[in-house]
Amino acid sequence: MRYRFSSLDQIVNSPLFNLTAPYQRPERTEHCTRPTRLERMVFHDSCTANGLDAAAPLLADLFHLLYAHTYRWCSEKELSPKARLVWAYLLEGMQDNGQFAALHHLCKGEDSAAMEAARTVRQALSDAVHGIDRAAGRLLPVLERLVRRHDAAAEKLYHLVREAQADPLKTPEALRAAAETASTAEQIQAVSGMIRDKLRKRQTETQAAMHTALQQGMDAALLARYVRRCWGDGTSENTAQQTAHDRELMDRVKSNEMLLGVTRQLGRMKEMLSDLRKNDYAHGRGEKYAITRGRDLKNLLSGELALLASPATTPLFLRKYNAKGLLQYTKRERIHKGHGDIIICLDESRSTEGENAAWGKALALAVQDICAHEGR
Repeated sequence: MRYRFSSLDQIVNSPLFNLTAPYQRPERTEHCTRPTRLERMVFHDSCTANGLDAAAPLLADLFHLLYAHTYRWCSEKELSPKARLVWAYLLEGMQDNGQFAALHHLCKGEDSAAMEAARTVRQALSDAVHGIDRAAGRLLPVLERLVRRHDAAAEKLYHLVREAQADPLKTPEALRAAAETASTAEQIQAVSGMIRDKLRKRQTETQAAMHTALQQGMDAALLARYVRRCWGDGTSENTAQQTAHDRELMDRVKSNEMLLGVTRQLGRMKEMLSDLRKNDYAHGRGEKYAITRGRDLKNLLSGELALLASPATTPLFLRKYNAKGLLQYTKRERIHKGHGDIIICLDESRSTEGENAAWGKALALAVQDICAHEGR
């Protein structure tokens, strides 16, 4: 389509241009996300400790999506052509995968887990990224040239319109500039559509690669969490030292098969203990209660009693009452016997080699953690 403009008013009122505000050439970025300053500092420290390139766009975006509690996206006008069509396509596809929410829950606020997961996912997606680059072929460089030409033409058009408003002799030149800018925008839209069509043809392969990458990222994030929970002491003075310490621990764990098995088992046990301790709370004069399920009306949580306040939720209360599923307090009775020392006998014969040996050592360390927590 050939755009033709016959008057200056037609240019000013055209929906193709925004000439009301002073023109500012957009600064194109390769990053799809907009992290906070603190998140950028954490990412830079993690890259330094792990020997990674902090300027890698996909790695930075993956880390931000996994580490941040809330995401902040850049607008399309700020993105480079590759970021707008390729990186955004990959990131949005991963977010649509059901595994992403679980991976984000593991990595949220955990810099070591987020970095391990991000680098693992990026490495697992390397073949998919190369395939997308091959599919885009020569269209991406063409699109980049068109975007640069459009930015220059839009800036020129803005100044010509301002000059033509003051000097009518400049109007023909402004009309030609408007036609060139509109034509370039149409070419950008056409080439972008061609690239999207090529990516759509590879959608099945890309989704399979994303599924595998997220599974591997989940394993890496779990291991990073377990390493910090099991062997981290939290004595580092700053974030950079803590990140370097986590990297050293991770390398030592991965290089020892027995230590790796113990870490996986012990990490699960410590997380179970942590979840149980989170359900405890102080009541009255310090007696400790746990939260359980049943139908003891004297010890129900206030949230369960609130179901009786409305006729609409009363049937739900009755159903949970019949199923003994109401949340209630149960008093922890004072233990008078058996609250002394613990002796653990660990069998290390040949019959317990391998996974059984790792499980036994992990259980012994978990019992030691219980003793330390209870002051036994």
